[in-house]
Amino acid sequence: MKKFKIHVLILLSFLTVGLYADAPVWKVSKNSNHIYIAGTMHILSRADYPLKHEFSQAFVNSDDIVFEADLSEGESPEFQSYIREKSVYSNGKNIKDFLSKETYDSLSKYLKSKNMPLGILNMKPGFILSTISINLYSEAGFNVSGVDAFMEHQARKRNKDRIYLETLKDQIEFISNMGIGNEESFIKYTLAEIDKSSVQIPLVHKAWKNGDTKILEKYMNEFKTIFPKAYDIMIAKRNNKWIGKIEKMFDSKDIEYVLVGFAHLAGEDSILKKLKALGYEIQRVKVTH
Repeated sequence: MKKFKIHVLILLSFLTVGLYADAPVWKVSKNSNHIYIAGTMHILSRADYPLKHEFSQAFVNSDDIVFEADLSEGESPEFQSYIREKSVYSNGKNIKDFLSKETYDSLSKYLKSKNMPLGILNMKPGFILSTISINLYSEAGFNVSGVDAFMEHQARKRNKDRIYLETLKDQIEFISNMGIGNEESFIKYTLAEIDKSSVQIPLVHKAWKNGDTKILEKYMNEFKTIFPKAYDIMIAKRNNKWIGKIEKMFDSKDIEYVLVGFAHLAGEDSILKKLKALGYEIQRVKVTH
């Protein structure tokens, strides 16, 4: 079985394609009410802008814009202090205490080869993985703000109401807990897959750009098999929590536009599959102008 490239999905969850390819934007309807849901990537390349028209069409036709979290929370010194606190072990240990000498030496060697600060070795596995992923994406040309930040700016500019599914502290907590208890396999697997990122990052990005959930579904299911605890923390539990909030959106006349990482819209536990199972109609948004 082809293993899932977990480091790619951290940021998703976290390239140009054909003009007529679908976009990762859906209309979700029940009775006479509807909302929009779009899959995002949290970091993009300059070539990704402007976004496909389906994104802006859903934005224009919506009253409230819904995000995973308020990114502006991360700008305060207090939040930066919180990240530093959550990124390291509280008992004075570091990743070396949980890795074999071979794996630790391989990690150190990799960080040195990329001129990345060795202070990363003091971090928990989820933060090590996130830092490596950011560097890999940057090397691949993904170094500008993603859909979330762009839409947040547009919502503020046009005085659209903004709603958040969770807090930024919640997201840091998820990363802080990833890989705890199985540090050796978590880091070892990450290092083994890094060389394939030059292929996998463009593939996942292309899947997002096309709204191709089938490609990502295979990877998500493999992610669940290889790292069930991490999958449960980052995907399954959050999707279950969000579904309740999304259903309540149908109680008002406002039209909401929900933007979540593309990984949350693919796989057997995806938001779209859960909504369909609950009786909602799922349709692709098509450009009408």
